[in-house]
Amino acid sequence: MARAGSEDRLSTAAVARMLSVTPATVRLWANKGLLNSTTTPGGHRRFERTEVEDFANRFGLGGEDTSGVRVLVVDDERRVADYIARQLRDRAPGMAVRVAYGGLDAGFEINDFRPHVIIVDLMMPEVDGVKVCELAKRNEPSARVIAITGFTNTPEEAAILDAGAEACLHKPVDLDELFGLVGLDAPSPRAAQLGR
Repeated sequence: MARAGSEDRLSTAAVARMLSVTPATVRLWANKGLLNSTTTPGGHRRFERTEVEDFANRFGLGGEDTSGVRVLVVDDERRVADYIARQLRDRAPGMAVRVAYGGLDAGFEINDFRPHVIIVDLMMPEVDGVKVCELAKRNEPSARVIAITGFTNTPEEAAILDAGAEACLHKPVDLDELFGLVGLDAPSPRAAQLGR
């Protein structure tokens, strides 16, 4: 049997988010043998993504549509990130949307969530949008990156496009333009398929 990649082995916290339960509930299910897990040499549980998805389907669990489009919104300004995420959820209720409040959090979410689309602020402390884009393209080559920025004509704008971003939109972001890039051209209860 082929060994699963790290992106297919989920932590307890990742499973909890995926199934919309607490980590304690996931541990309880594992202890009862309802949800299979393995233990790392460091003593941490890991769950196979396919088994978790099967478990979710069997018991009707999960707040996210694991078979649909996954969008990650990355911005160190919480107000902006939450606003964009809320607008995406309102436009496409079946779309799985997560938020990372900075580049460091984005790295974890890219590995855990495996987004199809990443909307990322260009200028962030510590890990900027260019580095997030480079990480995304290295770990999820098919992920689409859309940058947003409050600055214009900066070297970073050219750099993120060179790193693989499709576009760099200026704040305040025109939501219709953003939704068009994501694949939500018309108001719809479902996300458009993005050719993945």
